[in-house]
Amino acid sequence: MPVPATSMHQTKQEHEASSLSSLADPSFILESCLLLSSFRKMGSEASERTVVGWAATDAGGHLSPYTYTLRKTGPEDVVVKVLYCGVCHTDIHQVKNHLGSSNYPMVPGHEVVGELEEVGAAVTKYRAGDVVGVGIVVGCCRQCYPCKSSNEQYCNKKI
Repeated sequence: MPVPATSMHQTKQEHEASSLSSLADPSFILESCLLLSSFRKMGSEASERTVVGWAATDAGGHLSPYTYTLRKTGPEDVVVKVLYCGVCHTDIHQVKNHLGSSNYPMVPGHEVVGELEEVGAAVTKYRAGDVVGVGIVVGCCRQCYPCKSSNEQYCNKKI
C-alpha cells in the first residue's frame, strides 16, 4: 500500500502510530480506514465474508482493528480494497458521540479511493484492478423523485 507523501520521511512505526492518533484534526486523512469494504446496490443477502476495518468502540475516539462480516458479492456489487478515505468533522462528531446518537462499533470515513478486488457478473463499467472513488452515497433506487432530480442523498431507499 502506498504511503502518503506527507509521511515519506517517517518510519513505518511512526506512520502507523500517527494513523491511530486522536481524531482532533478535521482534515486528518486516515490511510486504510477500512482494509476491505463492500459498496453495493440493494440486493438480497447471500453468504458472508470476514473483513477488518479501523473502528471506534466507544466515545473515546481511539480507533483499533475491528473484524466484521459482509455478505458475498452479488451480481451488481463491487468489492473495493480501500486505500484511502476522508475523515471529516462529521465523522469525528459521530465517533466521539457529540450528537448523542452514535452506535458502536463504528468504522468512520467516507469519500473512498481504492482498488476493485471483485466485480459482480452484471457489472459492466468496471473491472477488477480498476482504481475507483466512491462518494458518500453508494446506493439509491434511481426511480424516486429525488433520484431523478439529482438529489440521491434524499432517496428513502438509499443504503
